[in-house]
Amino acid sequence: MNPVVKYTLARLGVFAGAFAVMFALPIPDSILLKAMVAIIVSVFLSFWLLRGMRDEMTDFINARVNERAAQKEQLRRDLAGEDTTETPEDPKKD
Repeated sequence: MNPVVKYTLARLGVFAGAFAVMFALPIPDSILLKAMVAIIVSVFLSFWLLRGMRDEMTDFINARVNERAAQKEQLRRDLAGEDTTETPEDPKKD
């Protein structure tokens, strides 16, 4: 599974858990306030609990960015007409 999707689903799961805990508390506040508190709590929990997944996602994104940059540079060379294949020189020409 794509690390970005996996991390996003994990973040949503942490938020859902924090919201379920906030919703279950018998505090007579509004649901919106409970949701906002759950968002803040889930940010801190995600920062701590999902560190490995976040690092994996960062490595995946960096690899894709580098791959895209290499493809872009290759396209620029192709459009400029540069020959990227090196041919060995013929020693008999001398």
